[in-house]
Amino acid sequence: MDATSRNRWGEEPSEPIRVLLVDDEERIRRALTRTLGASQGIRVVGTAADGVEALNAAERWNPDVVLMDVKMPRMDGIEATRKLLERQPWIKVLAMSGFSDEELVDGMLEAGAVGYLDKLSPSEEIVAAIRHVAQGGCYLGPEASAVLVAEKREGARPETAQAKEEDAPRSNLSPREREVLRLVAEGKETKEIAVELGVSVWSVYRTRQGLLEKLGLGSTVELVRYAVRNGMFKP
Repeated sequence: MDATSRNRWGEEPSEPIRVLLVDDEERIRRALTRTLGASQGIRVVGTAADGVEALNAAERWNPDVVLMDVKMPRMDGIEATRKLLERQPWIKVLAMSGFSDEELVDGMLEAGAVGYLDKLSPSEEIVAAIRHVAQGGCYLGPEASAVLVAEKREGARPETAQAKEEDAPRSNLSPREREVLRLVAEGKETKEIAVELGVSVWSVYRTRQGLLEKLGLGSTVELVRYAVRNGMFKP
């Protein structure tokens, strides 16, 4: 069985979520290893102290989820995430940092991370976030959500021609597209959306792909950011 098929989460639900911990502080790595090791259905397969080690460890252990620190020596989390996903695009990267400023949150999400947590988050939230992204969802902690909302407010230019041009794609969305976008932003999977809307999985998939094309976006994370910034979803 190749690496890609091994990581299609949901095909073998009895297997634990394989997690790689990346943080430059040893005490944090130890604490997280203890916390996650005591959580049912999660297995810590390895640790790394910086981005360079993370790339090597990911190739060795082939994790389902990488819990990635952002500020690290040698190679930071943004560069490590970008390079990691170029090599192993099926891996879910969940950023975890003590810093939640706009540049770092945007940088990690643009690099391909599917979530962003504060290091001070309760252990239950970290576990829940890992499980959520492993199942195909996106997870933004309160701090990261606040950054995106603030970014949206600061960037609002309702009276300018540029703002009207940016609003145009939003106004062209159909009711079904808006509903699918909202549910995607809530982190729901394609099957869940199909059940909630009473349509086929294929219909949801086509609608989501149509949203990406219509809005000029490249990933589910970008759809979530678009929904937040345009007031279509409240984190």
